Amino acid sequence: MKKLLIALALVLTATTATASNTNVKFVTTDNSTETNLCLSAAKYGWKSALRKSHKKLNYDIICNGQSIKSFSKNYNVEPKKINDDVTTQFLVIPANDNSASKVCAQAVRSGIDSVKNTVDFNVKDVTCNGKSISKFVKEYKNT
Repeated sequence: MKKLLIALALVLTATTATASNTNVKFVTTDNSTETNLCLSAAKYGWKSALRKSHKKLNYDIICNGQSIKSFSKNYNVEPKKINDDVTTQFLVIPANDNSASKVCAQAVRSGIDSVKNTVDFNVKDVTCNGKSISKFVKEYKNT
C-alpha cells in the first residue's frame, strides 16, 4: 500500500487542486487496479471509477494523498455529451376520447395555462402516463 501511495504522489505532484482536465496530463507508473481507478476518477469522475470497479468502491483507496472521491472532485469533470446534434422528437396525441387524455396532449402543445379555462376540473389533478401533468409537459414540450 505504501508503494501505491508513493507512486501516486510522484505521478501527480505537479497537479494542483484546482487543475482542470484540459490542462492536466496524468501519467501512471504502474498498471495496478488502484492506479487505474484513480486515473478514471480524475479523468471521468468518481462514478466512472465506481462503475469500473464492478463492486462497491473501497473508500480506503488513496489517490495522491486524498480519498478517491475527494481526488476526483479536484478536477472539475464535466459530463461529455456523445452526440450534441441528436434530438428526440415525440408526437403527443390523445390515447382516447376522454377529456383528461385530450388535456394532456393539448398542455404539451400550448402549455398548462392554456387548457385551464377549457375544462371544468382542476388541471393540476390530471395524471398523464403516470406522471403529474406538469412533469409530463416539461418532459415532452417543444416536441
